[in-house]
Amino acid sequence: MVCAPPLVRSGSLSFRPSTRLSRLRGGLALCAGLLLAGCGDGGGAGALDAGATADLAPLTFHQRTFGGFEPWSRPIEDYLEVGATYFFGRYDAAIHDLTPFGSRLWIGYGDATSNLGEKTPIELRWLASPDDPAAHAAVVDGAGQGAAQDVPTRSGEEQIDRYRVGDGTLWQAGVDSIDPDELWTQQTTMPKAIDGNVYRLEGDRWIKRRSLRGGEHVHDVAAWGGKLYAVVLRVQHPTPGAGDSRWVHLLPTTARLWVFGYQSDFAGGATTPMNARYDGQQVTSLAGADALRRVFALGTAPLPDGSGLVWGVDTAASPLKNVVFLLGADGSVARFGALAGHTLRDVSLTADGGEVLLLTLAGDAYSSTPPDDYDASVWAAPATSPGSARVVAHYRSPTEPTAIAAFGDALVLGTGDGGVLRAR
Repeated sequence: MVCAPPLVRSGSLSFRPSTRLSRLRGGLALCAGLLLAGCGDGGGAGALDAGATADLAPLTFHQRTFGGFEPWSRPIEDYLEVGATYFFGRYDAAIHDLTPFGSRLWIGYGDATSNLGEKTPIELRWLASPDDPAAHAAVVDGAGQGAAQDVPTRSGEEQIDRYRVGDGTLWQAGVDSIDPDELWTQQTTMPKAIDGNVYRLEGDRWIKRRSLRGGEHVHDVAAWGGKLYAVVLRVQHPTPGAGDSRWVHLLPTTARLWVFGYQSDFAGGATTPMNARYDGQQVTSLAGADALRRVFALGTAPLPDGSGLVWGVDTAASPLKNVVFLLGADGSVARFGALAGHTLRDVSLTADGGEVLLLTLAGDAYSSTPPDDYDASVWAAPATSPGSARVVAHYRSPTEPTAIAAFGDALVLGTGDGGVLRAR
């Protein structure tokens, strides 16, 4: 279980990250570690499924203008029914991630706070075509990696979050394993411990590796320098219950691996960013006048040229502002001017990696209160020049936009009520 997001303060100001973007930051009295995952290097066999799109001509999204988003798929209706029955609507109903890989679109959903995985299997689901709204669940090979699966598609997680592509392979971090898996590892470890999961896609199935000792929550994975790295929750706070310290986002660039997280003091009700960089030998905390030192990161996205984006809240600003930075392949750090005045919510690459999509909300002022109406835009650009992004679609609705992706010739948008919309 992951507790509610902490309150973050900047001087006399405070903010609480939105439920959707901070669902993995909670009040457990533990510290974070940067670990080399025990599941091998960043490569893997069978990176593309049998229906890979290599024989199709690439589609150009940044030169198009799309019509309005319309209801298309309801891929987690069974999960929503369970949430309504057992949690009376007080659970996370959102589509957390949409990631195209090969010919399929992979879906993230679930709730690592309310733990609906105890009531219904949380699965690694996918859509086959932008013309077919039916969702499918992939088989998970979890033999010997936790409690026996009652159904072959049970992931062993309370939540499927962001998918990561590394060295041509699709990965999923085990953000919160179910109680049977945790009890299973406690019975086989001395002293008793909880191991964390990492999942790797091989062909049509996912390979589960319960290999991160102490990784009750594996927040992120990244392939960098021929190895797979993970940030996990594993070391108890010196004063149990007094605070929390963890890393939750990784961003691999050519020059270094960036790490983003936070430290909190429960008694004082304050939370401050805790960010660092790793050069392959040493983790160095960001300090002094470093531009990223006071950014409370809410997301990261590596780009194919070895650069990457990080976005979040500038806790040094008054009033608090949402900001986006471009981290260069050479280690440089610069504000991402293309989205000045906007709030970045999600970033996605096309399946071939040639283009980048950015989902934004109008305005950059931070607010802990959800708006009555979301004014969102979808931007697109060649992945090699994200600064040239232009708006290709709009979305305005009282329903929160949560994830964006290109799927075939269409744009697809995940929403806070568990739907997937489509625009062409």
